[in-house]
Amino acid sequence: INHIVIGSRYRTPCIHGVRVYCLADVCTDHHMSIAKIKIKPKKQNKKLSMTKRFDSSRLKDPTATQSKFETFQS
Repeated sequence: INHIVIGSRYRTPCIHGVRVYCLADVCTDHHMSIAKIKIKPKKQNKKLSMTKRFDSSRLKDPTATQSKFETFQS
């Protein structure tokens, strides 16, 4: 009995046909097994970049904006 070893992840959707050929003259009790396998590429997950949000309510506070500009002037 000849076997083709495939993980359970690829078992059902990938194997399309298995054939056993008795042509190989290698003096063993094994036969050549050929399987047609179709593998789909894995979907790539793109990470969404988080946009940096600015707190515009801090601009309305005059003391906060004045303290920032004072550091630039000195």
